[in-house]
Parts: sequence; structure tokens; C-alpha cells
Amino acid sequence: MKENKIRKTHTLDKKVYAEFQMYASCLGRSVSSLIEQYMRETLKEIKKEK
Repeated sequence: MKENKIRKTHTLDKKVYAEFQMYASCLGRSVSSLIEQYMRETLKEIKKEK
């Protein structure tokens, strides 16, 4: 559902991004999907703490 998506631009360390990209590739995932997963998990944890 494209209407629920946004595009953001971030400045990242080149080496860190390249290493994370290789990690994501090994998992068969995209960098953005892993970042989104991390954000969802973080939000769940924040909601649990309240």
C-alpha cells in the first residue's frame, strides 16, 4: 500500500552502511526492511514500559 509509505533521506556513515547492507544481504532482506523491523520492535518495547 503505497499510501502508507514515506520516503526519508538520512546521512549515514559509509562504512557502517556498507557493512549493514552486507548483513541484510546475507539474511535475504533489505536494509530498509530491517530498519523498519527495528523501529516496530522499539515502539513495542516503549509501549510495554508505559
